[in-house]
Amino acid sequence: MPGSLANVASSRLLYGTPHCTTWPLQRACFPRQYCRHFWHSTKHRQTQSCRRSRSSPCNCSNSDSTPEQDATITNKSQDLVSMLGRATALKTVDTAALESIAQQGAEEELPANYKLAEDGMAPEACHFLLSHGTFLKKNNEAYQAPVGTGINLKEVLLGEPCSSTIRLAAATKLFTVKAAAFRQVLQDNPGLQQALFKDLSQQLTLSQATVQEQQLRSQALQPFIVAPPSRGIVGTSRFAQRMKAQVMQAAKDPTRRPTLIFGEPGLEKDNIAAQIHYRSSKHQEWPIARFDCSKLDSYGSQLFGRGSKQGLLHWLGQGTLLLTNVHKVKPSVVPLLQGLLTEGTFQASSLDSGAASSSGGGGQGEAGDMEECAARLVFTSEKPLPWLEKLATQIKVAPLRVRPADVADLQKLFVRGIAKSRGQGSLALTPEAVLQLESYSFPGNIKELQAIVSRAALQSPESAQQLPEEVFWFATQPKDRLKWNLLSPGAFPWLKPFLRSDFWPHQLNHNFIIYVYTFIVAVLFLGPQDRPHNFALTAFWGYWWPGIFLVYPFLGRIWCSICPFMIYGEVVQKWRLAKGATLRKWPHAAVEQWGGWFLLALFGAILTWEEVWDLPNSAALSAWLLLLITAGAMICSWFFERRLWCRHLCPIGGMNGMFAKLSMTELRSRQGVCSGNCSTYTCYKGGPAEPPEGMETGGAPSTPTQPS
Repeated sequence: MPGSLANVASSRLLYGTPHCTTWPLQRACFPRQYCRHFWHSTKHRQTQSCRRSRSSPCNCSNSDSTPEQDATITNKSQDLVSMLGRATALKTVDTAALESIAQQGAEEELPANYKLAEDGMAPEACHFLLSHGTFLKKNNEAYQAPVGTGINLKEVLLGEPCSSTIRLAAATKLFTVKAAAFRQVLQDNPGLQQALFKDLSQQLTLSQATVQEQQLRSQALQPFIVAPPSRGIVGTSRFAQRMKAQVMQAAKDPTRRPTLIFGEPGLEKDNIAAQIHYRSSKHQEWPIARFDCSKLDSYGSQLFGRGSKQGLLHWLGQGTLLLTNVHKVKPSVVPLLQGLLTEGTFQASSLDSGAASSSGGGGQGEAGDMEECAARLVFTSEKPLPWLEKLATQIKVAPLRVRPADVADLQKLFVRGIAKSRGQGSLALTPEAVLQLESYSFPGNIKELQAIVSRAALQSPESAQQLPEEVFWFATQPKDRLKWNLLSPGAFPWLKPFLRSDFWPHQLNHNFIIYVYTFIVAVLFLGPQDRPHNFALTAFWGYWWPGIFLVYPFLGRIWCSICPFMIYGEVVQKWRLAKGATLRKWPHAAVEQWGGWFLLALFGAILTWEEVWDLPNSAALSAWLLLLITAGAMICSWFFERRLWCRHLCPIGGMNGMFAKLSMTELRSRQGVCSGNCSTYTCYKGGPAEPPEGMETGGAPSTPTQPS
């Protein structure tokens, strides 16, 4: 083998590519047409003694080929050289240098996730993409690269390690040149080095301009940047679940439609807006900035710019602009915002627009160029806005008073933060304290709840591990400030167990009251008919009747709990249910329309009967009055479930309901606790005991589910 050919062959072996496979088409040898072409593309044409002509034979062992094969190879080599010329760094390189690169590499198809470069490692080869639209994963971000894109060129040129890890997102055809072979081509082609260094210089200049732009952007946005949200939407209520779904839907919206978040003060609407941004795909590249619309001037110059000064929309790029208190925006800015939302463009106002407006004439200065808005807009407001209804997605934040079920989760979050700041292992609220908070309406919503918990913690010793109900005394409605919870542990410890016992009132009614009532009625019928000689008549009119009026201011309508009239109604219902009867539902419309008139008529008839026939001094007539009221309860219970007679038709029950409003005590569910935590209505329908304090029950009195 001649010396010149030996040198070329050895250089190829050094680069890891045998002589017969250096051509990207991977033929066994070079045809004779390319031997001369190859020698013209290297320095060996000038330094070696080989002077072969176009017709001289090739020394390769397998140099014979057909004209058709030679023509195919020629076309493919021209395509390869053309592809290399598309690379940004090689656009100014002459054809001979491109042919040199083409001879030193090979075409190959690499699988998905193949690592082309690894951060901090020296590159093994340079790669050029042969297929259009290939996606590369650079720092786990996918992007599309055109045909001819070069990879690792700068690192091989400067001898530096890779600055990032690059993987293929899909199987891709590439032209690969080993790093050592590419360096040799650079040494043999000074023009190639000059072109690469020139491209590198241009990239550096562009990078410096980009850095400067980023510095200006950072300076302009720094006062308005919104930090990542400290927490998500806390709570398990249906309102919280709905808000979570709406936030996720808005964050993943590919159109990035504007969003309006409205609700009462103190609901942390800014936090919800930040979640929309930081859950989107743009949060790693672009920031979110906040601006209070109440501080906008009449031209919105802080957003759109004025004269040569750029506004927030220009600097934000594809970030998110959070406009708070949009309900306080000046009327002159509303059309500008509407135009921004409908057209997607904005324009900076002229410098003398203010003076022109005040003088009534046109502005002398020119407004800025029309710019396209790439930012996403998120608004917050304390009320819905009609002019934004069709331009933005609406997210309504429910106030805390309608979702008391979320109070428990929120207070745990706040208490955990307080314990962490104190360095405590644990800190919690007592169950009574949680119920106290759940029964409060929270006009200031979440902000007020956080302030209340913090205040209670400050009033407790740092060594305390529980915050009792007493430290939350101020978390009550103004109308409830002077009320006293008789069922609290510190009031009457025996009262709550007594009211929860089976004795009150079930056993008391069915084992005692029913027999006493029967005895009283019998004495009224069979005993003496005048009051001085009939103790039952005296007890009825002299003690019971005035006694219930004395009870009203203290215990309200407690008489209805032990009323003997409905005890017999319950006996009738149980007997009917035992026979397989089905009790009817209440005719609500009818009793609402006529129940009051019936009650008034019956009460008037009793009053007339009492005055005309002197009932207080007639035992038998008094007994008939009691039996008539009992008969009404039994008849209603024969047909209808529960206590229809007591609720709508009983004259004594109606009187009790009216006078009980004077009572200083009441027994009722705590506002917000039941509505926030209960979804089964066990106390009404019946069911098993529910923790922490629930009791097994057969439902409301005289329901079909009540056990015998």
